[in-house]
Amino acid sequence: MKKLLAVLLLALSTTVNAATCEEIEALASSIMTARQSGVPLKQVIAIADGQDYIKRIVMVAYGTTNYLTDEYKTKAVEEFADEVYLLCLKSTS
Repeated sequence: MKKLLAVLLLALSTTVNAATCEEIEALASSIMTARQSGVPLKQVIAIADGQDYIKRIVMVAYGTTNYLTDEYKTKAVEEFADEVYLLCLKSTS
C-alpha cells in the first residue's frame, strides 16, 4: 500500500491547486466509506469523471481490506482519510 500511496502523492501534487486538502480528505473519507460499505468498485470509479487523482484515490482504497466490524470499518476510513490528507499537505510544501 505504501507504493500506491506514493503514486497517489504524485497525482495529488499536480491537482492540489484545483482542490484543497480538506476537500481531498473528505473525498477520501467518502470513497473509503463506500469501500467499507461494500459499494462495487465500478460504481465508485464512475465518480472520478476522468480526474486522475480521484481515480487513484479509489484504486488505493479498493486495494485495502474490507472489514467486517463497524469498529474496524470506522478505523479504516479515518486512517485512510488521514493518510491522504497528510500526503496532500506534503505535496503542497
